[in-house]
Amino acid sequence: LGGDAGEVLRGGKGHDSINGGDGNDLIYGGQGNDTLAGGDGVDFFIFEAASGTDIVTGFQAGTDKLFISSNANGNGIFTAEQVLAAAMNNGGNVVIDLGGSNSITLQGVAVAELTVADFAVA
Repeated sequence: LGGDAGEVLRGGKGHDSINGGDGNDLIYGGQGNDTLAGGDGVDFFIFEAASGTDIVTGFQAGTDKLFISSNANGNGIFTAEQVLAAAMNNGGNVVIDLGGSNSITLQGVAVAELTVADFAVA
């Protein structure tokens, strides 16, 4: 659990629940199926290969950002435009398939709210 200051928060190989609190945070879920909450502030969520099936709550389009490893899990995603193209609406959420049974769900967000500026791929 993060506080009001900006922090780097890291999950492990298991299923983690990470809450960034009110600061500007860097949040790494790590491997496993994780629930990540950024809270207030500008938050950066980092996703690498074998990140699992992760849920992000409180994602603020235009403020927060998802960083995704290039070609993670052999998914063929190399650009922010490709991430946005892979984003699908599903039951009031956005789901981004990262390949290899790995995905990101942005709870309470619609694809129409997102732009390429919400993503970075490296």
